[in-house]
Amino acid sequence: DLRWISITSPSKTFNVAGLDLALGVVPDDALRRRYFRAGRDQAEITAAGYAALGAVLDDESDEPGGSCFLTPPRGACETWRRELVELLRANRDRAVEFLESECADLLTVSAPAESTYLLWLDARKLHRSPGLFLEKKGVYLTDGGAFSARGFVRLNFCCAPETLEEALQRIGAACAEARRLKCDN
Repeated sequence: DLRWISITSPSKTFNVAGLDLALGVVPDDALRRRYFRAGRDQAEITAAGYAALGAVLDDESDEPGGSCFLTPPRGACETWRRELVELLRANRDRAVEFLESECADLLTVSAPAESTYLLWLDARKLHRSPGLFLEKKGVYLTDGGAFSARGFVRLNFCCAPETLEEALQRIGAACAEARRLKCDN
């Protein structure tokens, strides 16, 4: 019984969100009918969206990795994508290692980051309003309340390693302050 839906878009990897193009795979017929009854995006795929998809999927080129005009360096999409995946894995591993060693008593990774650049963190022990608490400390994480996940925050690690390191240090300082506040009470 295949009860899953996979939705993807070149915009996630190749940063072409304005081209209004996505793909959904729903193998189960009954689930697919429910999916379509729930509503559809009324936007139509634009000519630019079709061109973007063609460029992203083009492997007719003689150049290594196929041709692609959407991502730097021109003509090296697959090489660029693999380098991006390596960077994301390194950033994910660094964030998890830091959080587990420096903040585990207050922040825990609630789900493994697989095929994503987002870490969901259980921050219920950190503060009543963890997103607001961290924001006041200079860390801007997405508050889970917008996703019906009150007490959780989402860390985006799709950034330069130096930027991630700065964010982790600020998170560590926020956790240290939260510990001090708890001791004072």
